Amino acid sequence: MLVKSKGWGLIILILTLLPSFLWTNEAAYLLQSGIDSFLSGSINEAADILNEVGSDYANSELIRSRSKLWLGRVAIGGGDVETAERFLSESASLAASAGLSFERSNGNNKNLAEAYRVNADALAEIMLFKGVPYIIKNGGKVQELAEKSLANDPGNPDAAVIYAQGRINAPRLFGGNRNEGISILSDLWLNRLDGNLSKAQIFRVAVALGDTYLKKDPDKAEEYYYQAALLFPDNQYIKNRTTN
Repeated sequence: MLVKSKGWGLIILILTLLPSFLWTNEAAYLLQSGIDSFLSGSINEAADILNEVGSDYANSELIRSRSKLWLGRVAIGGGDVETAERFLSESASLAASAGLSFERSNGNNKNLAEAYRVNADALAEIMLFKGVPYIIKNGGKVQELAEKSLANDPGNPDAAVIYAQGRINAPRLFGGNRNEGISILSDLWLNRLDGNLSKAQIFRVAVALGDTYLKKDPDKAEEYYYQAALLFPDNQYIKNRTTN
């Protein structure tokens, strides 16, 4: 009877966790579809999918923060800075709140890492159009969040890109280290086919390396932009880079 009891206990546990597992994976699939649509140049389709994710999974701050982050990027792509700033600010706020919840509950380290990463990503995007004072005020916070993300999940590629770009772009006086940043990006690129990176993440690494080499080694930058174009040939950012 004891063996049977344990067996039923395991079945009940699986049945209890299954809806949450399916729910999370459906959200991840929808979100990835929206991201890929955006990177493919299908802006309206991406916005529809991302809005659907935010609506269908309203109870998850982490999922909503990721949706808002990409809606902010969609708005940036459309030249709507005001809407972009609103979405990105909401993303950062949701991610910060999700992070606090995971910290209090000693929750899944990867979820906590992702909350830190999304917060960093959103703030980094805002820095692109807020100017120098905002960068000075928040640049260190972005790096700190990226570091905290990697401390909880060393395999988070998006956090690694954020951290690497911070090291590349910051003056040495403020903690910059171009060689270290390039090394991190290069390692991600060399290991891009090991199954840990999505198509969108590989694209991000290629673009980051292209942007890094653009001024000092245009030929090498062109190689990375070409690789990015193979992944998303209709991406407007890459089209602009490869035609200039």
